[in-house]
Amino acid sequence: MNAEQAVTRCPICGVTFDPEADRRNRPFCSERCRLVDLSRWLRGEYVIPGRPAIDPDTLAELGLDASDLDLTEE
Repeated sequence: MNAEQAVTRCPICGVTFDPEADRRNRPFCSERCRLVDLSRWLRGEYVIPGRPAIDPDTLAELGLDASDLDLTEE
């Protein structure tokens, strides 16, 4: 790796690596770190903040409409 090549840090293990050396695993340093990240998403360890989605079918089963609910944030 020469001084002009970009290096980055793996978000899982923290090792410094050349992202161009193995492009299929970017932004991770290896397949292992890529799979660790995927596993964390699948187990629900990472969460994107926001209000929970309300399923219209569930509301209909309860005899409610979205307009019946107060969905304003406090």
